[in-house]
Amino acid sequence: MHRSCAGPGDIGKCRAAPWRDGSTHVVLDPLDFIARLAALVPPPRRHLTRYHGVFALHSSPRALIAQACLAMWRCAGRSV
Repeated sequence: MHRSCAGPGDIGKCRAAPWRDGSTHVVLDPLDFIARLAALVPPPRRHLTRYHGVFALHSSPRALIAQACLAMWRCAGRSV
């Protein structure tokens, strides 16, 4: 995406491929542009990867899966 000034105080972005509705440009005022950029910044002192479901830290089946994976590694002759 290329940034360009769309008007006085506005920030425009043009896309290489058009969206489904055919639009190729997005024009934002500076406050909306900064809000979209701020949404991309991860929260402080947090991991960037969050696990859900079976991979979550306190998941009850996680221990069973970890034991099964460890047994498979040992059967394959690999060390942990």
